[in-house]
Amino acid sequence: MPTPSPSPSTPSSLLGDLLALYGVQAMNFAVPLLTLPYLTRTLGPAAWGALVFAEAFARYTAMLVEYGFQLSATRDIARNRHDPAQRAAHIGGVLGGQLLLAAAALCAIPPLLLWGSPFQGRGPLLWTALAWGLALAASPLWYFQGMGRMKVMAGLDITAKIIAAAGLFLLVHHPGDEGRAVALQAGMAILSTLSGFLLVARETSLPRPSAAAGWAALRAGFSMFLFRSAVSLYTTANVLILGLFAAPAAVGIFGAAERLIRAAMATFAPLNQTFFPRISYLMQHDPAAARRTTRASALLMLALGLSLGIFLAAAAPWIVAILLGPRYEAAIPILRILALLAPLVAVSNVLGIQWMLPLGLERDFNVILLAAGLLNIVCACALAPRFGGLGMACSVVAAEAAVTLGILICLRRRGLNPLAPPRTWEQAAA
Repeated sequence: MPTPSPSPSTPSSLLGDLLALYGVQAMNFAVPLLTLPYLTRTLGPAAWGALVFAEAFARYTAMLVEYGFQLSATRDIARNRHDPAQRAAHIGGVLGGQLLLAAAALCAIPPLLLWGSPFQGRGPLLWTALAWGLALAASPLWYFQGMGRMKVMAGLDITAKIIAAAGLFLLVHHPGDEGRAVALQAGMAILSTLSGFLLVARETSLPRPSAAAGWAALRAGFSMFLFRSAVSLYTTANVLILGLFAAPAAVGIFGAAERLIRAAMATFAPLNQTFFPRISYLMQHDPAAARRTTRASALLMLALGLSLGIFLAAAAPWIVAILLGPRYEAAIPILRILALLAPLVAVSNVLGIQWMLPLGLERDFNVILLAAGLLNIVCACALAPRFGGLGMACSVVAAEAAVTLGILICLRRRGLNPLAPPRTWEQAAA
């Protein structure tokens, strides 16, 4: 079987991956812009709130089952991209670990959520959202990222999103059709994931998943799982937390504003997904180049974050009127508060994901994220019952600010801040 020999460290391959990922993120931004006005107006705040809650549940399930492999497995594949045997071993471990987690999700999550939750009495919507989450978790995106060949997976993702967007206009016509919207997106996620694994199988042997390999992969990726879990406490979980205190309509209004923010900040993902494996590679072979690359990424992302934040805060009334409709005016102040996330996330992504993880500072990073996640839960429980979506928005911004501040303090104490003069950061990293 021929083995590809990518050269992910070359400028041309880096640019190719970056353009491919921006194609995916352009669709992540364009699809909500096309479908959000239609869905919010067609479904209304209450049904839209149910759809948002179902999507949040799917993405939270995806986060738990994905287990952080998009970071840990990407790093492992990037380090062993020229060794077919090691690649196959990593694939087998990831598949085995995710099968164990999927089995646990199938057994444990439905009973928990059917008891006293917004899904009570809505079994089909629950199971469809669960299938959606499992399909998202199983995506082999990590393999193509590590191999430096994101154009392949980008094409699949773009095609799936176009078909899903068209299907939403064809199948969703009234309040109560939110189940169709969830089913359509679940189906396309399943198709995209299966197609991705067919492409993986053409160039790398797919070993039979085993419990032993799965447990080993879960142990090896536990720090990344803690990272993803901690992040979810102040990102993916926000809609779920608010749903415990507020009516579906309030959840829908907050969810609409948060979706606009997340769609805008999806423009950060290509930079993260391109620079993370590159910096991981350089950290092993040329630490000085890794630092220079991190500084370049920081300049790009901070400029992008500030631009996004200012635009979203200034244009909030027009954005809400055009994209959400007249029944969502309450989303304007929420959107303005959430706009503060853009520059904060830009800084924390560069210094946290792109720099601390390749340095092997997972433990410090996880402590910072877990503390911020707990802060978000405490603030949300105090603010959401009284202030609804506004309180939830303030809680999220406070948590993200805590993450950024914690990362800066940690790196300064260790002498490893890539944005500061070099000094002895190479010796500290060693």
